[in-house]
Amino acid sequence: MGWSLEKWQVTLHHAHEIHPHIREIGLLTGYRPESATVQQCLGSLFQPTNETVNFWTHFLAAGYFISQLFHQYEEPLDAAKTGPFIGYLFTAIACPLVSCLAHAFSAISLRVYGVCYLLDYTAVSILSFGTGLLYHSYCFPRHFEDTWYAHWYMTVCFICSTLCMLISCSSRFVSHGRFQDVMRLTAFVIPYIWDTSPLLYRFILEDGLTTEAVLHFLQFFFILLAGFFYGTHLPEIVSPGKFDVIGHSHNLMHVFGSVAIYMQMQAGLMDMNRRGLMNHAMPGRSAIELVTKFTALTVFIVIAYIIAQHRKDYHQSQTDKDR
Repeated sequence: MGWSLEKWQVTLHHAHEIHPHIREIGLLTGYRPESATVQQCLGSLFQPTNETVNFWTHFLAAGYFISQLFHQYEEPLDAAKTGPFIGYLFTAIACPLVSCLAHAFSAISLRVYGVCYLLDYTAVSILSFGTGLLYHSYCFPRHFEDTWYAHWYMTVCFICSTLCMLISCSSRFVSHGRFQDVMRLTAFVIPYIWDTSPLLYRFILEDGLTTEAVLHFLQFFFILLAGFFYGTHLPEIVSPGKFDVIGHSHNLMHVFGSVAIYMQMQAGLMDMNRRGLMNHAMPGRSAIELVTKFTALTVFIVIAYIIAQHRKDYHQSQTDKDR
């Protein structure tokens, strides 16, 4: 008994020593074992593994967005005006926070690994819905205010974000490799195109190049960079083994994705302060309740996926025993 450093450390493995579902293209070393304890998972966050930077980039991002949420509550608030922004901030916190927890504890077992990333994809779909709420509430073109497009925008956003979760979660059931990446990129691109389409109209045909436009377009730029590195597996695919601990594509996706959310938040905050709440927007608590309901629905769906994955694993194990 007593404190022991060994309880908090993991022995790192090479790619050929771990399950194929955990291997990443171009990463040859730095893998944690597939049956680490909770203590070892926590201890590994301070070791040079191929998950360490993934954890800390999103942990710091989540901490920053949490500080912004507290800042909103410290300021004198117009509850009706700021409700949608606070609802969006909850989703901006959930996405990196769930991601860093997934990267921290995915080494407990293969089953936990699968559950962690189902939750991770769910958090991305929740952020997609929160983004739609932010744009619908403060960033819409004035030409579309109180039109049928504005009134149906959140309904379509709900459908697209749900599709995002369904497709990305379904990718866990297909063979590991390029096809998975295509499914996940497709899942994330569909709601992103819908969310941002009114912004493109606003800045190209209505407002022109304003300060808000610069921030929004910087967000577009950084999210495209994040998607580029995620889809191409650069730079590790060019120099396998050179970027195992720091600088691989997933690290870069986290960094550029977090910067994109920061730019999005700043642009939305500027629109909220300068333009106010759009006439068609849901005010105050109603907006926060909408985010809560969507989150509850996605959690329910992902639980169904987890049960389906458990049954698939059980039937596979029974089949293997019968052979």
